[in-house]
Amino acid sequence: MVSKLTRLAAKSQKYGIKNVPTKLDSLETFTEKGPVPYADRIEAYDEAYAVLEREAGQTILESRPDQTYAEGLAEGGWTRNDAIANAIEWYECDFEYAEKSVSFRVKSSI
Repeated sequence: MVSKLTRLAAKSQKYGIKNVPTKLDSLETFTEKGPVPYADRIEAYDEAYAVLEREAGQTILESRPDQTYAEGLAEGGWTRNDAIANAIEWYECDFEYAEKSVSFRVKSSI
């Protein structure tokens, strides 16, 4: 029996599909006014996400009630208080998991 992964790999070769890794080091950020560097804000999100991951594991181990992704980020110190924060959260959460952070459950992210 051929696995789905093997079939997918064969099709990607057949049709010439390639995976191109994202170069996050060269990520450029913009607002409606043009380029705006906000790598420090992305780092703040990443720090809050690390707390979310750690707490999600504890939630499972201790059988605590689940919470939304947005609540988990808030516990890590993240606040979505402007357009830049909304864009970062969309890029990091909504884009990655195809879910809104206010409805997506933390245990689903593990």
